[in-house]
Amino acid sequence: MVQGSSSCGVRTVALLAAMAAAVSADAPGWVGSGEVRFQVARDKDSPAAATVGWARIYPPTAAAHPDVAVATDAGAVVGSHVLWSTPGAPIDLLFDCHAGAASYQVYLGAKLPGSQRFEPQAGVVLETRHRPGAAFDTWTAFQEAWRASANEVMGRSLVPNVFDGFHRHGPSVDYMSSYHGCFQVAKAGEYVFATVSDDGSFVFIDEKPVCAWPGTHGVDGGQRGQHQGPITLSPGRHVLDYYHFQGAGDTYAELAWRPPGADRLEVMPASAFLPVARFAAKSAERRGAPQPAAFAWEMAGHTMLGGEGGGPALVDVHLRLIDKANLGARWVFDDGSTAEGVEVEHCFPRTGLRTVRLEVGQGGHPVGTLSQEILVHPQWLQAEDFPDHRWQTQRKDLLERSFPSMPESDLAALVLFARGVPDLEMLSRLGAAVLTRAREFTGGDAAALLALGFHFQHQDVRQYQAARDCLSACTLAAKAAPELVASAHLHLGGLLLHAFFDVEQSRAQLDAVQADKLSGDDQRLLKMYQGDALLASGNVEGARQRYLAAGTAAAPGDLRYALLRRTRIETARKYIRQGDYDAAEETVRSIEWETPIERMGTETGLLLAAVWTARKELPFALSACRLMLIAAPDDARRPEVLLAQVQAHLAAGHLAEASAIARQLISDHPYSEAAARVKDLVVVAQGAPR
Repeated sequence: MVQGSSSCGVRTVALLAAMAAAVSADAPGWVGSGEVRFQVARDKDSPAAATVGWARIYPPTAAAHPDVAVATDAGAVVGSHVLWSTPGAPIDLLFDCHAGAASYQVYLGAKLPGSQRFEPQAGVVLETRHRPGAAFDTWTAFQEAWRASANEVMGRSLVPNVFDGFHRHGPSVDYMSSYHGCFQVAKAGEYVFATVSDDGSFVFIDEKPVCAWPGTHGVDGGQRGQHQGPITLSPGRHVLDYYHFQGAGDTYAELAWRPPGADRLEVMPASAFLPVARFAAKSAERRGAPQPAAFAWEMAGHTMLGGEGGGPALVDVHLRLIDKANLGARWVFDDGSTAEGVEVEHCFPRTGLRTVRLEVGQGGHPVGTLSQEILVHPQWLQAEDFPDHRWQTQRKDLLERSFPSMPESDLAALVLFARGVPDLEMLSRLGAAVLTRAREFTGGDAAALLALGFHFQHQDVRQYQAARDCLSACTLAAKAAPELVASAHLHLGGLLLHAFFDVEQSRAQLDAVQADKLSGDDQRLLKMYQGDALLASGNVEGARQRYLAAGTAAAPGDLRYALLRRTRIETARKYIRQGDYDAAEETVRSIEWETPIERMGTETGLLLAAVWTARKELPFALSACRLMLIAAPDDARRPEVLLAQVQAHLAAGHLAEASAIARQLISDHPYSEAAARVKDLVVVAQGAPR
């Protein structure tokens, strides 16, 4: 691959002076005090015959398109072309290196006398753009879309050939690409070209259509070169244009060829294209300024949730100095952490433009500082979105940081990431930091409050007051999306009822929900919670009507559903006996979700109470018992409900409450099995049941 990572460093005053002296008196002068000059040196492995050079330089500002000029060390200006530049990213540069010099001077922010536009005639340049929501069955349709997306370029880079199974500049979905390359053939004759792609592709040689495979499809049906075409070429240089588009799913783009005399098609190799020499930045200086002029950075890797670039990501960035001798470096990151060393790797909790401050010293004395915005994004060339070894390294690093001093946007991003993993330890530590600064979480960052509201209710966490505080803060978050606020009101209303049995406050939160801002499932859950609140306040008939309004999956008298329900009930009981409480809850919840009126019954309610008691989710178990007693005061299972209450109170250490309910059970149902069992559970002083 022609593309590679390069670096630039910082220099002390002495090093700057030495570099300035190396440029002859005829060299181009500084046009302004704000310019930066890089020295780029040819890689020893670059092909000697290359007349086009590639270099990556690192602008000390986040400007999008600064002026760039290239000259030899002797001061002769050569043609150059900025391949790619976007705010916060390194600049990829192509330039004329036919003179064969070992190094060149790159001027950033300068227009040098004699500068000229340069059209590189070597290598393969890939450009990708956002794709409109359409499949292209004809070249005309693709061409129109390509022209219309001229202002939606996602990236450009130098690639070895047309042989990609991923998108180099972003998520591998919904994009269009163009490969423009210059190749040379020594032998005249008929050449056969074939495309293999997912989705469509179109191939041109010297602007003549050779083969195509339009439309939306996978690679099956093209892997044997079925989509091919011949063209007669003369010896010399020729131009390739390969166009490709990708919708959803896997992506692939391959160009194969069969030169005269070959017996089969093969991937057109990188060696077929005119070579490009690689240059690496070796130094950087700013006129009259001893402070560091630039530093190098590159995306080292990431862990990402959601796939196809759709979820939160933690990104490792590699930062380095080149002039390492006798220099010390301290890096200060905008997420509140620091690092020391001439070469470091840092994990950013959030993508986007991030600020890095570099402090350089020599011999214990400061030389200068440089503050730089860099664009942090996933490493799109990485094959796996969530490599476990990288996550473990990132996790260790993040847990050693100070969450209370981390900016709220980074905390919010980390919460959403840890919630998606999930990582309960990290979430609890993040939550403790967030709760002390809950008012700072506004706009999109407020989503972290909702996520923490769910986390603190987790069966292994059970910090219900913290959950209440997070959800409450989310309902009050400034500039939060209406959908987020509606969801927070909904789940806070449910929590207040089922964990605190605060009926009045629960109904107030549920009344505050904007139902039209909820998803379809949450709109249904709202009706169920409203039924629960009506039931808790003693309005049994109102609760029944609200449950019915939520809808049901089974018609009255549906024998098939009755059989399915009975099977699920017995399955849930088996899970409880086996200690698989999660499976038991999921089974019972499926019944209640399909037929919400079951929330008034005791058969499913007792199973959930048993699950919650076993998992120490005792407030939920006690609330479930209270609701069952209200809904079915004369139910034959009432003794079992009272027994479940006693068990939950005992598990919570509420001995007085357990004793009182045990007496009531024995008094009201003296001959029940539950009464016999409760005598073995509770021992109360002064003649209490035993």
